[in-house]
Amino acid sequence: GFYRDGNPVFIYRESLHQKAENRSRGVFRFQTDVQDTCLNVRYASEPSNVGVHILMYLDYIEPMERISSEYQFECSKITGSGIWFWNPETKNGIILPRR
Repeated sequence: GFYRDGNPVFIYRESLHQKAENRSRGVFRFQTDVQDTCLNVRYASEPSNVGVHILMYLDYIEPMERISSEYQFECSKITGSGIWFWNPETKNGIILPRR
């Protein structure tokens, strides 16, 4: 999912969205079936520890909004299936599957 100010902007649901990923390259794409809403994420390396900062390219497109930029994210949580990232300056957060 993609979050802004602690509120969900885009939450991936298998029944509503398509997912494409190249985990070895750190590239993820989530989109609606009609492709009117897309979340593209790319980063160079997966963090191995909480507290690590990484540069992440984020491109979010929906009918009335587009967010496209590089952000510095901090890894705030790692589980067996996912990684939580947070940027305190932009108040953007993202949860991605682990590679």
